[in-house]
Amino acid sequence: MGRTPASMIPQPVSTSPAFYTPREFAALFGRERRWAIRRLEDGTIQARKVGREFLIPADQVEAFLRAMER
Repeated sequence: MGRTPASMIPQPVSTSPAFYTPREFAALFGRERRWAIRRLEDGTIQARKVGREFLIPADQVEAFLRAMER
């Protein structure tokens, strides 16, 4: 029997979302949604506004976590 091409091997699916709502972002830190909105307003984190909601990219969450570790 031949080898299976690497492109045919199932890859693990990330369980982390690509974007977080302010409520989800705040929950990661045990805070309220308003705390996350203040981080958006003061420019600490960047987000995209989709309709009436802000969406915070996962890379912004990771950068925020790294900054907190310093």
